[in-house]
Amino acid sequence: MVSPPNVEDGAVWGGRAACIGCEGAHTPFSGSLMPPRPPSVRFTDGMESPSRDLRFRTASRHDVALEATLSLRADDAERVRYSRNAISPDGSWPATVVDVSGGGLGMICELYVPVWARVHVHIGWPGRAESALFECDCMSRRVQMIDRRPAYLLGLQYDEMTEDQRDALERFMIMVDEAAA
Repeated sequence: MVSPPNVEDGAVWGGRAACIGCEGAHTPFSGSLMPPRPPSVRFTDGMESPSRDLRFRTASRHDVALEATLSLRADDAERVRYSRNAISPDGSWPATVVDVSGGGLGMICELYVPVWARVHVHIGWPGRAESALFECDCMSRRVQMIDRRPAYLLGLQYDEMTEDQRDALERFMIMVDEAAA
């Protein structure tokens, strides 16, 4: 296994995780369910500490399962093109919101969305998807293929939110909290 930069020779990066229903253990590069551990940096005084480049979550996450639609914003629609049969005539495609936080959304969809892409998210009321429970613009920050069909887990960060959208997000988060209780 090739070590990433700044990792002491012989250090394990990512460890091993047992796969459900499988006898063997897998490394993160062969389908592990666990994310790799952050690399350690060796300083000149011999002490090790986590890399300073890591980003940590600043808002708590709430697991949900809500239907949504995604569409590329106009500024990225020219750079990212999907085939006509992959998206609806209005340029949107279905997705499922799997987690919500004050910093962004986690979604699963069947179309690959590049990491830098800006998207518009429409989360509909259960049973009435056409009426909006919450709408916002987001930027794709993380994309991970999670299934061979294919399915992608998207990490979206809220982008350019107005005060009204922030108020709507706060109400949305309260509804999620109440539903979880």
